[in-house]
Amino acid sequence: MAGTRQTSKPGGQTRKVGLRMAKGGGGTGNAVLIAGEQRTEIPVSTVVVKGRDLTLEVRAISGAYRGTLAETGDITGEWTEGSGNRMVVTFKRVK
Repeated sequence: MAGTRQTSKPGGQTRKVGLRMAKGGGGTGNAVLIAGEQRTEIPVSTVVVKGRDLTLEVRAISGAYRGTLAETGDITGEWTEGSGNRMVVTFKRVK
């Protein structure tokens, strides 16, 4: 799952949020969200990889993401932030 991705919304709209990941050992890794035009980097607190499933916890913004890696390298799942705001988010692999 290592690599860089950007988000997309249904209908093909792209949001300015990226995900950069690096492989770790034992089903963990390191990741950073890259947000907005200013490309602000927000560290991901916890990264867990089990098979094709990915779980991210981003304590700095009270966010969490659970997704599944597709054959294409895209990751589709649900982002939850704050008091339960939820949205489907797909991170498209950037080459």
